[in-house]
Amino acid sequence: MTEFNSGDRVTFAGGKGEIIKTNEHPNGSQLRHVCTDEGQLRKLPSSLPHIEKLDGIVDRLAAARSTIRYITTSASGRPTSTVFPRP
Repeated sequence: MTEFNSGDRVTFAGGKGEIIKTNEHPNGSQLRHVCTDEGQLRKLPSSLPHIEKLDGIVDRLAAARSTIRYITTSASGRPTSTVFPRP
């Protein structure tokens, strides 16, 4: 069984999201609280098949250190984001 931690990005039947909390039960099972990309809270039991880890928070932090992200406002007032590799 894959170990999941808070902050891990996962995919499951019905969508993708980020684990925000895990409840451990005495029988060894877990209940994972996932904030979906659509902003909904889903509670997924560890017995649910096909929960796959996309990346962990450590992976995302390492990737963020290798790039620089500039967020600016366009002429229309919308924020725009540009990513450059670190020198």
